[in-house]
Amino acid sequence: MAQVAIIAAREEGQAAADLVSRIYASLHKMKRSYIRSFIPLVERLGEVLLYPQEIPRALGLALAQRLDDWRARQTQSVADTVED
Repeated sequence: MAQVAIIAAREEGQAAADLVSRIYASLHKMKRSYIRSFIPLVERLGEVLLYPQEIPRALGLALAQRLDDWRARQTQSVADTVED
């Protein structure tokens, strides 16, 4: 489902997370939230991630969170380096 949003976003020149509400309007709010959480994961892993639909929800959310945490640490590290 995240892949559909990503493809549609590329075609329309919009952010994938912004399209989720429109594409999946009939889904429950929580389900749309899960899809939005998977978008960065699918975007970052790209073609390496062959079967994203096989990733259990809890694992996908945990992995997405770890990637966000890692990116935040990298950003902070760069900021610290620039300040020095």
